[in-house]
Amino acid sequence: MPEILKKYHLDPWLFVSNWSRPNKRPQWPVWYWGLFQKLLHANTPLEELEADSVKLMCRELPRLFGLCYGPYPLMFVTDLGWGYIVPKKNFVSSSLPETQLIKIADESVHMPIRSIYKQIISNKKSLNQLISEPLKSAVLHFGDFFSFYRLPHPSGQPHLNVGTPFSKKMKINFENFEEDAIHPTRFVDILKRFLDSRSVTRFWGNYRARYKEQLPVWFDENSENGAIVPSVIPAGTVTRRAVHKLWLTSANAKEGIIGSDLKSMIQCSNGYSLVGADVDSQEQWIAALFGDSLHPSKRAGSTAFSAMLLAGNKAEKTDLHSVVAKTVGISRDHAK
Repeated sequence: MPEILKKYHLDPWLFVSNWSRPNKRPQWPVWYWGLFQKLLHANTPLEELEADSVKLMCRELPRLFGLCYGPYPLMFVTDLGWGYIVPKKNFVSSSLPETQLIKIADESVHMPIRSIYKQIISNKKSLNQLISEPLKSAVLHFGDFFSFYRLPHPSGQPHLNVGTPFSKKMKINFENFEEDAIHPTRFVDILKRFLDSRSVTRFWGNYRARYKEQLPVWFDENSENGAIVPSVIPAGTVTRRAVHKLWLTSANAKEGIIGSDLKSMIQCSNGYSLVGADVDSQEQWIAALFGDSLHPSKRAGSTAFSAMLLAGNKAEKTDLHSVVAKTVGISRDHAK
C-alpha cells in the first residue's frame, strides 16, 4: 500500500479521490477520513478497528481493492453510479500522455491515461477468453482516450445506476478476470474476508434497529423472565392482515447468519398456533371474490376480473397484469 500512496496520482483508481488535507485534521487526506463512521476511528490502529468502524458502502473501498469489470477499471461518476472505462481504440502506450486534464461530472482531474491503459492491457493478458466490445452505448467520454459505461444493474434495467459493486447480486470472481464479473486486482484475501463478514452480518444489520425498538416487560424484579410486547397493527392497508416489521415478516434461520434465528424461541399462548402464509396476488384474489359474490350466478369466474385471474395465461398475455399493462400502455412489471 505505501507504494500506491506515493504514486496515487498515477493509480488507475485512486487518482480521482480527494487527496487534500483539511486544515483542522492534516494527519490524513480527506478520502481517508471519509472511510470511517466516526473521525476518531481514523487514528485507531488497524488491528484494533471493528467492522462497525468502517463505512462499508463508501466509494473509496472499491478503489482501494482496484476493482475491474472484466479487464476494465471501475470508476464512480455522480448521477451515473459505478461503471467501467474502456479505451476508444488500440493505442501504443508510449504515445499516450502520462496524464490528461479531464472533466468528471463538475470536477476537473488529471487522469493517468497511460497507467490506466497499461492496466487494461495487463488485465487482458490474464483473460482466458476474447473480450467482446460493450453492446450498449457509452454514457460519458474522457477526451479521445476512454469511454465510460454503466455497470449492468442486477435488475436488468439499463437506465438504473449501480450504487455499490459489493451488492450481493453482483458477480465477483476472486480467482481471475472474467468478461462479465468484477475482479479485485489487489488485497484479494482481505476483500474475501470483508465480503464473507458482510454476508454473515447482513441480516442482523437489517434487523438490528427493529429488534432494539421492541418493548420488554419483565415478570420479576431480577429481569430474568419476561416477554416482548409487539406493537402489531391488527389490520394493515389493502389486505387487512396484521402487520409488524419484525415479528410478522417471513425469514428462516440459516446457519452462520447472525440474527437469523431471532424468532426460533417464539411461543404461542395455549390454544393458539403460528401460521405462515405468502399468497401471490392476494389483493386481486380478494377483489375477484367480492366481484363474484355480487354476480347473480355466485360462481367463481363469473366476472371479467376473476376470469382473467383464474384462466389468464402469462405466455398468451391474457393474465391480469398483461391486460392492464396493454390497456394503460405500460410494461407488465410496472402493472404489477
